[in-house]
Amino acid sequence: MYIAICDDMAEDRNKVLTLFQTYGLNKKIPFTYKLFENGFQLLDSIESGAKFDIIVLDIIMPHITGMEAARRIRELDSSAVIIFLTSSPEFAVESYAVNAYYYLLKPVAEVNFNGAIDRLLRRRSLGNEASIIINVGKSIKRLLVSTIVYCEVIRTSIYYHMEDGTVHQTSGTLAGLEKELMRYPQFIKPHRSFLVNLRHVTEVTVSKVVTDIGDAIPLSRSKHNDISHAFLSYVFDEEGEGT
Repeated sequence: MYIAICDDMAEDRNKVLTLFQTYGLNKKIPFTYKLFENGFQLLDSIESGAKFDIIVLDIIMPHITGMEAARRIRELDSSAVIIFLTSSPEFAVESYAVNAYYYLLKPVAEVNFNGAIDRLLRRRSLGNEASIIINVGKSIKRLLVSTIVYCEVIRTSIYYHMEDGTVHQTSGTLAGLEKELMRYPQFIKPHRSFLVNLRHVTEVTVSKVVTDIGDAIPLSRSKHNDISHAFLSYVFDEEGEGT
């Protein structure tokens, strides 16, 4: 997950960074960070194409307040989660106008921070809105996990096949890809070079896994029973949630 931390006070920026680093280490979640000293820097980054999953934004800053920056952010990105930092609860009502997820009172207590991130990640997981960040050429892309159909590793390249038919290529290893995606229970590994999202699987045969974009992924014979069981369990779970 790609995190933006914007606060004009270096001590407060570093405190939030440390809280994220500790949380990510304890929960085994790979966070990536970018720090900003003011709202203008943050807006410049977003206007240049940066896509953040979470934006931690101090409200009281010189030149442009966090609330003003948030209004502009919402014009550019409706999906990023905004968490405000404030020394006073008086801004709580106003924060709803920019669809802020939460506000944390300074000084930020670790227990309050952890509780907010726990609730956020549970909500995103239930809503299938978890995402990953990849480098494609000189740009950074955010991919919603739910829209990844399957990934293929060829030598040192990873190919992300998406539900809209696009393919994103980036450099990486199978071990790194597994660390990134296999923590999501909907991903399976039917073959040594592939990871597949069960959300997009329509059929499992003796020799292949068929996806809803029409691609067939090879299935190792030794994994057929496990993959078939995972597919059936996923289908039954999905139907159960829909009833």
